[in-house]
This record gives sequence, structure tokens and C-alpha cells, in this order.
Amino acid sequence: MSGLNPELPALMTHKKREKIIKKILQECQHIRNTKGIDYAWGTKDANYNFKRVAQELKLTPEQVCMVYLKKHMDTIYLAIRGEKLKGEALEEKIKDIINYLLILYTLLQENG
Repeated sequence: MSGLNPELPALMTHKKREKIIKKILQECQHIRNTKGIDYAWGTKDANYNFKRVAQELKLTPEQVCMVYLKKHMDTIYLAIRGEKLKGEALEEKIKDIINYLLILYTLLQENG
């Protein structure tokens, strides 16, 4: 790898990284299985919330999902720049982003 000192100690092994990713994906699934059910408004459509808001705002469900995603991305950007955040922890924002990306994928599959 050009530009990196090969003598630097490894701070994150592949095994440790995969363990962390596995844990966060399990947590993301738990969030989708709890919050996601509430957002379906009693329907069987897992993507109902995005479709309902899209209809109200004259957007596509994918655009609505991107708005939700962008809101969390902006917060993470501020945190990375050193801004002090109030509210949800950064880790929770990351989980939300992962879930919105997965939901976006399902919306694209549904319409594709």
C-alpha cells in the first residue's frame, strides 16, 4: 500500500472488524423488526410509510427514503467535523443509515 508505513501496528484485524459488523447488523435487524412494524401503520406493507409520505409530498418512496437518509448523514458529517451532538448517539445514526440503505434497496427492487 503506497503511502502507509508497514511498521504501524494493526489496530483493527479483519476478524475483529467482522465481529463488529455482525453485531451491528443484528442490531439493525432488531430495529427494523420493532420500529419498522410501527411505521407500517397496521398494514402488511413494510414500505408503507415511505409510500404514504411520498404520496403526501408528491415524491417517490425512494426520494423520501433518501431524505431520511440524508438527515442522518448530515448529522454524522457534523460529528466527524467535531461538532458536539445532542440527541441520539452517533452509533444509532449509523444503524439508521444502514437500515435506510437496506430499505432503499427493497424499494428499488419493488419497483424494478
